[in-house]
Amino acid sequence: MPGVYIKTLEIKMEQHLNNLVSNELSNTQQSLRENVLSAIDKYFQSMDSAQASNLPNVVLDEVEAAMYESIMRYTRGNQSKAAKVLGVSRGTLRTKLMHYFSTTHVGGIYRV
Repeated sequence: MPGVYIKTLEIKMEQHLNNLVSNELSNTQQSLRENVLSAIDKYFQSMDSAQASNLPNVVLDEVEAAMYESIMRYTRGNQSKAAKVLGVSRGTLRTKLMHYFSTTHVGGIYRV
């Protein structure tokens, strides 16, 4: 059941990150925070207290994966543009893409 709420968090993050990249930062910052808070609250409600461990790493991994997915969609798989938008080197981008998506976005292959 927690996976459903993590997927919801990913979807909401992707929607809001698309808005951020489209220069709608001022209107999106608060709603992004509210959506993350709501998703985390739902996550806690779906589990017992014994399961709640390592939450910061779980949330950060899920948010980062959604962000990289969103950026790759926004740039239509162009790694150079994605790296520039993210403010990282292409090497760092490729490392993250391999970590989160295996070969989905690496080696010139882009699949939605």
